[in-house]
Amino acid sequence: MTQALLRVSHLEKSFGGLKAVNGVSFDVPRGQITALIGPNGAGKTTLINLVTGLLPKSSGDIFLDGVDIGHLAAPDRVRAGISRSYQTPQMIRGLTVLENVIVGADLFSTFSVTDLFWRPWRVRRDNAIAREKARAALQRTELPEAMWHLPAESLSYGEQRRVEIARTLAQEPSLLLLDEPAAGLNPRETEGLGEFLQTLAADGLSILLVEHDMPLVMSIAQKIVVVNFGELLAHGTPAEIQKNDQVIAAYLGVDPIETTVSESTTDHGSQHV
Repeated sequence: MTQALLRVSHLEKSFGGLKAVNGVSFDVPRGQITALIGPNGAGKTTLINLVTGLLPKSSGDIFLDGVDIGHLAAPDRVRAGISRSYQTPQMIRGLTVLENVIVGADLFSTFSVTDLFWRPWRVRRDNAIAREKARAALQRTELPEAMWHLPAESLSYGEQRRVEIARTLAQEPSLLLLDEPAAGLNPRETEGLGEFLQTLAADGLSILLVEHDMPLVMSIAQKIVVVNFGELLAHGTPAEIQKNDQVIAAYLGVDPIETTVSESTTDHGSQHV
C-alpha cells in the first residue's frame, strides 16, 4: 500500500451555527494525483483552505509526512512542503512572468531588512537562489523562454495557469494543491494540463486536485475523494466512484435507483460523475 503523504482526520470547520466541514477524513498518497470532487457548495475549497492554513480548523487533525501541521500558520505550511494555486490565476500586475514566479521562490529568503545595509551579499545570494528556482520551475512547465520577460497579465488564460503552477513549483513542495486548474481552459489546453500534471506525479510530486472537469479527473486521478454538504460521501478509484450510487445521486439530484441504466446502453456514471 502506498504510504500517505497527507492525512486529514475528522476535520471540522464551523462558521457560527453553520458546519461547513463535518468530520471529513482522507489521505493523499505519495507520488499520485488525488482528486477532490463534489457538487457546488460541497465544501471543497473550504477543505483546501483548512489544509493550507488560510482558515483555522474548528477541530480535527492534519498531518504532512507524519508531522502534525494543523497548528501552523499558512506561510509555515508552505515551508513544510504544501503549495497551492487558486481558482483564478493570481498574476501580480506590472511584473514579468519570471518575476511572478520569483515571488513564490522568494518566500524562502533568509535575509532581514538590516541585511540590506549590513549584509548585502546575503541579499544577493538569496535573490540569485530564488531566480534559479523560478527558472527551473518555468522550464518544467515548458512555457517558452521567450515569454518569461513579458508582462504576466499579457499572457493567455491557459498560459497564466502555467505561470501560477510554476510559482507553486518554485517553492519546491512535496504536496501541490490545485483549485480548479482547468477552469476557463479550452479542450486542447485541458488535455495539455492533464499530461503536465501526470508528468509531475511521475516525478514524485503528490497532487490534490479540486476540479469540476470530470473527463480530466477520471483520466488522470488514481484516487477520488467525494464530499457533499461538508461531509465525506465516498472515496476510491475512478472506476469505483463512477459506479457509486450515492455519488451519482448527489450529482444528478435524483434517487440512484432511477439512474440505473444497463451497461449495454448508456453509461451515465462516466458522463455525470
